[in-house]
Amino acid sequence: MGVDKSRDLAVLKLSGGDGNSGISNFIPTGLRPMSRSPNGASIGQTVLAIGAPFGFEHTLTVGVVSALKRGFESQTGSIIGNGIQTDAALNPGNSGGPLIDLNGNMVGLNTAIYSDKQGISTGIGLAIPASTVERSVTQLIKNGRVMRASAGIQPASEQVARSFNVSGGVMIQNVSIDGPASKAGLRAPQRGLGGITPGDVIVSINNQTITNLFDLTSALEEVDIGSNVEFVVIRNFDRQDAERLAVTVKVEAE
Repeated sequence: MGVDKSRDLAVLKLSGGDGNSGISNFIPTGLRPMSRSPNGASIGQTVLAIGAPFGFEHTLTVGVVSALKRGFESQTGSIIGNGIQTDAALNPGNSGGPLIDLNGNMVGLNTAIYSDKQGISTGIGLAIPASTVERSVTQLIKNGRVMRASAGIQPASEQVARSFNVSGGVMIQNVSIDGPASKAGLRAPQRGLGGITPGDVIVSINNQTITNLFDLTSALEEVDIGSNVEFVVIRNFDRQDAERLAVTVKVEAE
């Protein structure tokens, strides 16, 4: 049906459903879809991971939710800013399996582990929230692709930001011509007689504090295409006349 490479997700159509009335109609007779946890995940919550680590099918491990909104980079190089961290044992083969609560409801989709020992579990597993999975899957079924909100900016890498002495927030490196950020007046670095002026530094989106690229990705994940989003930026942050500005950006499809 479709693939969301940035979240390492795919939708397959199984025989037995007509696919005209939503996700449930893709389930053949005899199979029961897993429900999404109505409350999401909370730190300290007991969770169970199901998968096939190293090929051992139908393996169940138990742990707790260790942290929320954990940013990480997927194997495809995409930035995921709202990951669920768990200490339930995850190993190669767990990816794509559900992370569930004690009622059998899906909390997240296991997708990655942090490891410094060639892929062996070290107690830091990462899952995509079920709400994010549902958003992607619904769009893949309906449109065959996923559309996300974009402000039309390219954020600076940490290395570039450090070269401008930016230690908090996300500096804008490029602004798309006629894109949402450009129309709202946000600025990328500019060269002048006194040298290069840093770009605007994003410190908040819709009252969510932005400290790094993961926060930026997570905040934009939660807004609707075409909505007005409040960006708070620091302009000329390296000068005495630095300004803190609130700018409304009408986001578009990326």
